[in-house]
Amino acid sequence: MKLKRKNKIKYKTEIYHISITSIFLALSVALSLIELPKIPLPWGVYFDYRIFDTLCLFMAIRMAGLGYSLIVGSLTPWIHVLIDGRHSMVSMAAFMLNNILCIIIFWFFYYKLFKADLKLNIENEKVEPDASDPLNNIVTHQHNFKKPHISKKISAFSIITILCSLCESLSYVAVFALMTSGISKPKGDDTQISSLNQFFYGINILWTILFFMAIFMIKYIVECIIISLLEKRFLIIAEHYN
Repeated sequence: MKLKRKNKIKYKTEIYHISITSIFLALSVALSLIELPKIPLPWGVYFDYRIFDTLCLFMAIRMAGLGYSLIVGSLTPWIHVLIDGRHSMVSMAAFMLNNILCIIIFWFFYYKLFKADLKLNIENEKVEPDASDPLNNIVTHQHNFKKPHISKKISAFSIITILCSLCESLSYVAVFALMTSGISKPKGDDTQISSLNQFFYGINILWTILFFMAIFMIKYIVECIIISLLEKRFLIIAEHYN
């Protein structure tokens, strides 16, 4: 009987993981399509700035687990390119690699190293049976949240913001480098190749990486703030269904 109950719980847990992974995959693809298109850069090229594309990946770590989050991060770029075919396969491969690295960085620093995540303890409040009013014979749940020290959260988010911004800026620079070499040319962007050559040979590459980092840090700071605000709600949902 215990084995049957255990198998039933395991089956429900897997159903939950598959369902929540599908939801986050759909949200991740949808958010990856929200771009600020053709942002001009000082050296004559432009790039598409994706907003909140990694937000769902970070949320999925708590809701679905690290493994399922990596699945979402790996599949998102390829579904994205099926919908929006303007991107090259090389840029989507860099997109996928960046997602994987950001998920691992967030999981390691936020949940493992600093343990900055919100904890939840559920206590059942026993209600004495009342034959006259069966509706009152319900066991209620008291949610007790254990908040980490604010310094842990700030330290974790600071490191995550810097490292994730560095990874994404390096992926952009790597794709641009491949474009100048002729290995990867985005559709309809042949006119940019001469500008890209000037970009790489006329500008200090270190300053270029720092420039992109500054842009992406804004995105990750906003994402970390949103996660901090919504963490309590997602934690209750995860504990209830998982």
